[in-house]
Amino acid sequence: QPIGRDPSPAGAPQRTFIVAEERCIETAEDVEEKERKAYQITEELEEITEDEALAEDVTVEQRGEDVVISLLSAGLFSSAKADLQGEGAEMISTLASSLAEYKDIEVRIEGHTDDRPLLPGSRYRDNWELSSARATTVVNELVNKHGFDPEKLIVAGLGEHRPVADNETREGRAMNRRIDIVIQQPRAPTEEVEAGEDMDTELR
Repeated sequence: QPIGRDPSPAGAPQRTFIVAEERCIETAEDVEEKERKAYQITEELEEITEDEALAEDVTVEQRGEDVVISLLSAGLFSSAKADLQGEGAEMISTLASSLAEYKDIEVRIEGHTDDRPLLPGSRYRDNWELSSARATTVVNELVNKHGFDPEKLIVAGLGEHRPVADNETREGRAMNRRIDIVIQQPRAPTEEVEAGEDMDTELR
């Protein structure tokens, strides 16, 4: 059919379809409780940073309802590679022991890089692929060696697009090359509603 031409016969009845969607049911009290829980988890996990072997490579902070453990890539991977170094495996093992105490959570593993392109001949095409591969390596370590439930793990490769420091400096680039382990609490219950239910929409 030519673009823009209505294929239905003139005068044929037209239908508008209403699609069901999920609406999150979350009160202010729910949000406050999640933030309180996130604060508690943050306080408990900050003990990890007291380990001299991890102190320089690990930070823990609360971001609203989430808790973010940032691991500098220098302690986990060789340059432009996604295989864990020996000390990287030990770092993940320490974190796994602490995270295993929290049963009712989801864990989002995010890979991040600086903004410098990979050298020609690299195994990975770009920083997207490298960051995704590194995040996947950490997830496989948690599942295969530490018994984490794969249904509660999420992998994300974000390349250079979520920097936390200035890429113009060596120190900033080192901070941007990281794995973020984001602890997420259960979603609020949902109910199924009809999209546009507040509008005067009808089948015709």
